[in-house]
Amino acid sequence: MKRLALLGLLAACQAPATKATPTTGNVTVRKIVSASVHVTTRATLNVVSEQGLSLRTADEDAGRVETEYFDLTTFQPEVQSYPPAEQHIRMDFQIRPDTLGRGSILLVSVVYEPYNVGLAGTRRRERLVPSDHPGATYAKKLVTKIEDAALGIERGN
Repeated sequence: MKRLALLGLLAACQAPATKATPTTGNVTVRKIVSASVHVTTRATLNVVSEQGLSLRTADEDAGRVETEYFDLTTFQPEVQSYPPAEQHIRMDFQIRPDTLGRGSILLVSVVYEPYNVGLAGTRRRERLVPSDHPGATYAKKLVTKIEDAALGIERGN
């Protein structure tokens, strides 16, 4: 009985994982960008728009941008060898201030729904793509473009 009470107390003391502050395990790509949160968020919106991806959510004040699900084969043809469920992904970009003053931290989570049973868009069913998935490769390409765009905005280009 004491063990259960102790476990309950430990669980209650841990900070809850929320969508606003993902744990490291829920992130596909993490990058420090030498630009402010506002500039990095604006650059993220620009790059996502240039890629032709539809937005699910865009909250510049919160530093959050989410895409709708899209077919990755348009951008990464090698994904055709993956199961159909893994070919349709969604990206969640979160931009946070870097506490060491280096600019901002860009976190990108790339997810898919392994089972489509009629409740599309339910976050509980979403799974992070593996690190060797073409979605992770595409996310890294976007992060590079976002960093370049943010630095361009900072310089006034």
